[in-house]
Amino acid sequence: MNDAVVWFKRDLRLADHAPLAEAAHGDAALALFIIKPAWPGSTECHPRHVAWLLQCLAPLRDALAARGLPLLVRTGEAVEVLAALRREFNFARLFSHAETGPGWSYERDKAVARWCRAHGVAWTEWPQTGVVRSLTDRRGWAARWQQRMDAPCVPVPTGFKAAPGFAPSSLPSAMPTLRELEVSPAPDTPPAKQALDHDPQGLYLRQWLPELGTAAYPKPIVDERSAVAAAKERLYGLRRTHEAHAEAGAIQHKHGSRKSGLPPPGSQGGRATSGNLSDNSSGNSSGKRTRRTPPADDGQGQLF
Repeated sequence: MNDAVVWFKRDLRLADHAPLAEAAHGDAALALFIIKPAWPGSTECHPRHVAWLLQCLAPLRDALAARGLPLLVRTGEAVEVLAALRREFNFARLFSHAETGPGWSYERDKAVARWCRAHGVAWTEWPQTGVVRSLTDRRGWAARWQQRMDAPCVPVPTGFKAAPGFAPSSLPSAMPTLRELEVSPAPDTPPAKQALDHDPQGLYLRQWLPELGTAAYPKPIVDERSAVAAAKERLYGLRRTHEAHAEAGAIQHKHGSRKSGLPPPGSQGGRATSGNLSDNSSGNSSGKRTRRTPPADDGQGQLF
């Protein structure tokens, strides 16, 4: 059985979409997008993010429907949504791109991997960025990145066989609303910024809001200049701490470019040599660079 679900995440497109192209070669297929309930209210999310997401999902669903593939938009935890969907459509394969996101998205993916193993679902992920999971540092990363960037684009599939009972015409056409997702509309831009952007000379304000600047006008709730200055002082104060310097060194050691010439963390300075840090150098004494054979790209490496 080759029935499959294409799980869309941060890849709302048809062009150069390997999971979508793979599903077109199988039997019945479904497309799925999952909205995590806690995401709209999280600190990393703004109401404009949610509104933009919903605006992007609508044309994607129409484009997929024109090719015979229904797109389901469901709200819930990924494992729960997949388990409920499998009771409706007994898919055997799950296709998706590997997502690079915050910690909760990685934990979600590990939970989905466990669920797939427990229920006999073959989950295939395709990398779509230069991020290679499981590397302890950047040695070998440049060759993998180049290999991915040189890969040809995947053509747009022309047609799909929809899963039984999920014909695109039978699905509701309306997307979830901000109200249904319990998201408040995005607040307006601060009036002070609007005035500086659109009325820098104050002509409009003096004509239509003459009480501005007089005792009759209420005082600002927040003084923007002092608030920004206080925030900057706090942030730069954190950057000057020993903990911040230690964390920066650890990040440089793991993610820093091997071509930058920066000394490795813990050293006393000096320029790093190509023999011990460069991705593209063989470390020979002549100073000449020797091209290495790129390693085979194994997707995301040791993912889970």
